[in-house]
Amino acid sequence: MFVLFFVLPICIYAQFDTGLKLRITPITLLDYTPRLRVGIEYSNQTKWQYGLDFGIGNPTLNKWRLDGMVWEKDYSFFEIRPEIKYVYRKSTCFLLYCSAELFYLQLIDHLLSGNYQKDNRHFVIYDEADFKKQKTGIHLKTGADFNVFKRFYFDVYGGIGFANRTIAYANVVNPIENEGFLFVEWYPQPYLFEGQDLILHFTAGFRISYLLWKNKN
Repeated sequence: MFVLFFVLPICIYAQFDTGLKLRITPITLLDYTPRLRVGIEYSNQTKWQYGLDFGIGNPTLNKWRLDGMVWEKDYSFFEIRPEIKYVYRKSTCFLLYCSAELFYLQLIDHLLSGNYQKDNRHFVIYDEADFKKQKTGIHLKTGADFNVFKRFYFDVYGGIGFANRTIAYANVVNPIENEGFLFVEWYPQPYLFEGQDLILHFTAGFRISYLLWKNKN
């Protein structure tokens, strides 16, 4: 409702066109695993639309965000997200849709002076270790896409799905193995728990798009 309050008054004077859009998801720059996510989306006069997003993170792109976080100078993030949308309501300046989004992401880093839960009985303290996280999964989403000014669009969405998550530590330097469980304070830190899990996965955010070229009616 907060978003609609600001977007709808502008939308009244806009025109929703179809074609090829360039889009960006700004909120990922602030994520716990920061990255720049950009993509493209194609739409025509049918009810189907097709999108593809890529995300890249590294110390050069995200240094301002990485300072003070657990990630080190070898931080590297990559993701790819193909998506297909079905438009179930459309007006001159906005549309409502549901979609299915597949996703794959990988995070690699070399961590210093940390610890992690190795299994159900042991945790490890180390001086250095190579860290790797992978996720593959699917989201079912719903959203609203508004034409807010000429060729600019604002897409707000949310959804739920499943992900297969794998977290692994390798090349561990000076490991000290202890019995027991790590105590995690205040908020979940899944990167501390090695292993493979099938997890419930949520997504929410917004995208800003620019219409590169539009279809002729």
